[in-house]
Amino acid sequence: MDWQKKLTPERLAQVKQEIIDRFAKGEILKNISKDLNIEPHWVYYWRQNDPEFDAQASSAQNSGFEIQADGLLTIYDEEEDVNKARGKSDNLKWVLARRAASRYGDKMTLDVNNTIDLKGALSDARARLAKPIETQATQLPQAIESIKQLQSTATDSKSVEVESDPPILTIEDLIK
Repeated sequence: MDWQKKLTPERLAQVKQEIIDRFAKGEILKNISKDLNIEPHWVYYWRQNDPEFDAQASSAQNSGFEIQADGLLTIYDEEEDVNKARGKSDNLKWVLARRAASRYGDKMTLDVNNTIDLKGALSDARARLAKPIETQATQLPQAIESIKQLQSTATDSKSVEVESDPPILTIEDLIK
């Protein structure tokens, strides 16, 4: 508390701006607070009690996440020990997936807001279903007549050859 009381409003504004600038560069709070000789809990306190500072810090941290994500591409070039580089890379990916989940997280969400006119879709479907029935109804008398003619002229009841298109309905269907 003594440290907080010693800060003048001008110095507090400078410290907050330094924090925002360093967040934007991708630095973490632990390193920033150590360099500025402040406890990290003060930053959380200022963020809770100063909405403007909180908004600026959040925006800066999002920019910093971009820089950290870009740093993933060069970790293996900068670090000679492959296992150490893998550990840094995995840790950074984990942190980014938690702190900026919407951008770097593994979970994908799909938000679809689409309206369907069910009444129109149902009437279209009914019209498509009714069309084959209408076709069968118009072809039924022709099919019956063709079958009668074939039965009267057929000499062998086991095999009947039809020169025209076969009827949609079979003889068994008509007898039933």
